[in-house]
Amino acid sequence: MPHQAKGTFFAASLMNETQVKDPKRGQLEVAGKGRRFDGRSVVKLGQGEKKGSSIDSFQPKLRSSTCQNKEGARGRSDKSSKIVLKLQEMEENRIRHLQESNARREQIRLAKLARLREVTDRAQKEIEEENRKRAQEAKERRLRKAEHQKRTEALMAKEKADAAKSDNFRRYLRLKYHGFFPWMRYMQQFRDNVVRACQSNLLRLQRAPFQAWLKVTRWNSTRKHAIASASYFRMLSRKVLSNFMQAVKLRQLAMLNASNFYDQSLLKKYMQNWIVHYKQVEEENSVKSKMAVNHFSRTIQHRCFLQMLQYVSISKADRERERRLANLRLKVLQIVPDFQPCVPVE
Repeated sequence: MPHQAKGTFFAASLMNETQVKDPKRGQLEVAGKGRRFDGRSVVKLGQGEKKGSSIDSFQPKLRSSTCQNKEGARGRSDKSSKIVLKLQEMEENRIRHLQESNARREQIRLAKLARLREVTDRAQKEIEEENRKRAQEAKERRLRKAEHQKRTEALMAKEKADAAKSDNFRRYLRLKYHGFFPWMRYMQQFRDNVVRACQSNLLRLQRAPFQAWLKVTRWNSTRKHAIASASYFRMLSRKVLSNFMQAVKLRQLAMLNASNFYDQSLLKKYMQNWIVHYKQVEEENSVKSKMAVNHFSRTIQHRCFLQMLQYVSISKADRERERRLANLRLKVLQIVPDFQPCVPVE
């Protein structure tokens, strides 16, 4: 379709160009002879067109062929009018589509502008809210700063008062701990030194006899300690030996008790296992005996049932045979006369 429309537009433009009005003669002359428009290309049907020829050389031929091609020109004019109408309709459709696309584009632009305006308003509101928050925070900071300044001034005044009190107290402590108390310590130390000197002199006087007594006492204590150590080692050796013998006896007794206990435990375990195995065997035997009894009873019942069925079938066959024999006798009696004597034979 696009190629056909393009060819139609080209053909219409070519026809408009070929319709040339001669201003000298006042009549419309059609340039070209036997042209056909198919919407895609223009086919030249004239035979006298050559390259390099001018328009004046074709004018006599055109005037001579005007009358002959009058009806063909009318048909072509009708076709060209139809093509022009179709082109006008296509142009109107194009203009309408263009207007619709412009309207849609305008709507999209307005929607984008509305969204942009909404985003701008929201951003403006956020900026105003942020400015309000910043102003509130600045106000709170100023209030906190003023309060901090007041507290700082009060604290500085309190520190000055405390510094004055501390200076007075420090002066008192200097007088107390660097004047009176050192003198008291010095006097106490002097009295202690006098007492210590007296005690040292007394100890110096008592040291000679005490050293002799200490030497004798140490020798006696060393000898007694050696005797006590020897006796203690002998007693400890006897106790260790007796305890070792007792431990050996107890160990032998414990080993004997352990072996007896092991034998008893092993025997008990064997007995328990044997009892469990015996119970299992008894249970298995009882189950097997019950199964055998059930199987035997079922076998007997099955055999009895088979014999009963066989007896019933045999009895039925006997009764049927007796009935047939009786019927046969009746038929024979009906057919064959009775040859038996009427008078009994003596």
